[in-house]
Amino acid sequence: MRLFTSNSDKNSEHDTFIKSILLLLFVFLLMCSGFEIFWRGLGHRPSITDDMKLWSMEMKKLEKKDNKTIALIGASRIMTDLSTDSLRSNFPGYTISNLAITGQGCIAVLHELADNVNFSGLVICDITEDMILKSDDSTLLKPYINCFQKNFIDRKRLRMHASDIPSHSARK
Repeated sequence: MRLFTSNSDKNSEHDTFIKSILLLLFVFLLMCSGFEIFWRGLGHRPSITDDMKLWSMEMKKLEKKDNKTIALIGASRIMTDLSTDSLRSNFPGYTISNLAITGQGCIAVLHELADNVNFSGLVICDITEDMILKSDDSTLLKPYINCFQKNFIDRKRLRMHASDIPSHSARK
């Protein structure tokens, strides 16, 4: 049994702990790098960053006069749990747009599609009872819908108004 105490053991334990943490961090980074190299070696690449402009472009794809369009709306489950490749193989010739937004509802998008006279297709909607009960997701989705309307709708209206102006040949 020891009859004295010493602080030298505490410093040694602290140094050992720091070295262990640094070794663990190094091994973790090495494993992450290895996984990245492995998956890229198999041909996997990072996907496109999802933003409002990309969402607006997907929304614009749905504006066709034929009925061969499918809109997928809802939260993140429909993004990850539904294979658009399978839909394309089962519905050849259809335009499929995934308009799901992570963590957001879909009521406002459903209203926008219902009000859009250029959309006449099928809507597959992933909705839960919580989304129906709170049903006011328009404030959360408003930036997405505003971006779509600003980038695509206003230009179309401008062209419609420009076509109302009589041309020079009509004046003669």
